[in-house]
Amino acid sequence: MRIARRWYCRLEVRTLICSEFYFWRTASGEEVDLLVNTGTELLPIEVKLHSAPGTDSATGLLRCMRDLGLKRSWLVYPGRESYSLGEGITTVPAGLALSPFA
Repeated sequence: MRIARRWYCRLEVRTLICSEFYFWRTASGEEVDLLVNTGTELLPIEVKLHSAPGTDSATGLLRCMRDLGLKRSWLVYPGRESYSLGEGITTVPAGLALSPFA
């Protein structure tokens, strides 16, 4: 398993928010686009362009969650509605996921 480390910091109205961003990948090639350390949890995030992703789009998330003992993850997509794929995976519209950065 390989986790590459990246730092991201930004200033928001007198509050400094720092999160560590990682890339997660197994030796067999399963991967997650982002593994975010929020300071209180690790959150795996996968980005897909499919208009209605299903569980077949979440195999990397499931493996990451299992390997790291995580309870939830996000699958970000270009749709308009959030919905559960089960097993702690929530689809999140890209506009909603990116709104704190706008």
